[in-house]
Amino acid sequence: MTRAHLVLAAILLSASAMCEPALAVDASLRQTAEAFMDAYIRGDWRTVEGFLSPHPLYVYGSDVSEFAPDASAFKRMFEADQKLWRGAAHWGEMSQVSSFQEGPVATLFFNRVFELGDQRLTVRFSTVWRREHSGWKLIQSSNAVPTVGQSANELLTKPQH
Repeated sequence: MTRAHLVLAAILLSASAMCEPALAVDASLRQTAEAFMDAYIRGDWRTVEGFLSPHPLYVYGSDVSEFAPDASAFKRMFEADQKLWRGAAHWGEMSQVSSFQEGPVATLFFNRVFELGDQRLTVRFSTVWRREHSGWKLIQSSNAVPTVGQSANELLTKPQH
């Protein structure tokens, strides 16, 4: 290997090391998200509120009308959910968990089964968290109820009428 090749290799390795974001997220992030969701489902607003960032907060519910641009609007969504569920809702385990962290900001995406009576729905969550002095705080969240049997591949293989 020539000296020029060695220099080029060193530059490329240095550049990739400087640009490579941290892929390992603090282990407490998943625990924080689970604690937040458990408090939400059991109707514990005081605990839920403790997980919210004092900075701008944006929460998108599964219905297009459910958008909260701040904590007070999110509390109204929370209160409506509690009235609807009447303390009977439960979460299943998290699945398909993925995360990414760059500095004090991290994403956590996952599915969780929502159970109410004999209904079971998989809900997909996309959340953004900021590490603050008191721990991880939610800054953005979106959830959706994904379809089953409606992927592009499944639709393409269905017979056309």
